[in-house]
Amino acid sequence: MDEKMHELVTLRADGPGPDSTDPTHGEHAVSRITLRKILLAGLGDLVHFDKEFVRYESHMDGTVTAIFADGTTATGDILIGADGSRSRVRAQLLPAATVTDIPAVGCAGKLMLTEQTLRWLPSSLTTRKKTSSGLARTSFSPPSSVAAKTPPR
Repeated sequence: MDEKMHELVTLRADGPGPDSTDPTHGEHAVSRITLRKILLAGLGDLVHFDKEFVRYESHMDGTVTAIFADGTTATGDILIGADGSRSRVRAQLLPAATVTDIPAVGCAGKLMLTEQTLRWLPSSLTTRKKTSSGLARTSFSPPSSVAAKTPPR
């Protein structure tokens, strides 16, 4: 949608495409805030920030060592490359994978859905159309706990 809520692009409503179980195919939307919380949960002082990742080395015992620009290293059982679309981890692991730049810019935000803010959205964002799998058209409503907090008009 553009700033006037005109539809620019429609994503498939019938679910993932072919080979959706293969992580190298399809689209995978992730909340960065949620991913960060999950990845950092319970790690405390084990995570160090302000390091520039250069490369990694895999070892015969199954461990992996991350090598940083300042010469320091960190060895562990797993290396998670959550460093964005131009990931150095991904570039080393999948050197043939490319990033395709598109002539578009995305901007997103989160807004609490209340009875008032729900009226701002076009019906195409608040209903589901019947698909070949038999998904019925349903209206979206904010949870009753949210609706109860809606200020009076």
